[in-house]
Amino acid sequence: MPSLSPLSLVRNGNVEAPPVTREAAARLVREACDGAIAYAMEAGDDCSVQFCTFEREARERAFAIGRAVIVLFLVVAEARIAAAIPPSLRIGARKFRRAPAQARNLNTMLGIVRYTRMYLRQVVSGPTETIRGFHPADGELGLTDDRMSMGVLS
Repeated sequence: MPSLSPLSLVRNGNVEAPPVTREAAARLVREACDGAIAYAMEAGDDCSVQFCTFEREARERAFAIGRAVIVLFLVVAEARIAAAIPPSLRIGARKFRRAPAQARNLNTMLGIVRYTRMYLRQVVSGPTETIRGFHPADGELGLTDDRMSMGVLS
């Protein structure tokens, strides 16, 4: 597993775009599972593979499956949350409108995952020093601003 650092959560380099449909996310889970099965069968047939080597690789593949399942959960939850929010809404005296979805890295117990979530931007008239917005899914799912899951923080 790659080392984790604060920069690995904000610098994306050559990171692939996260899946945005439940079908694409589910396909990633299936591919990770199929890869793990194929590896176990190939390694079992190879007389040169020691259990210690297999176990290390199996752990990495299990974590990859876990990360794919987390992304699937986030994609499905985001779709549910976004479907319930109108194009614009008022919260107290503040008015918000949908803005383009934003990708985010999240450090989980199984490693870093990348997903996309809707952003609601505050609508203001005239100049303002601070225009605020929020990601509805973050609040509803209990995700923090620091890009760390509660499992990592606890």
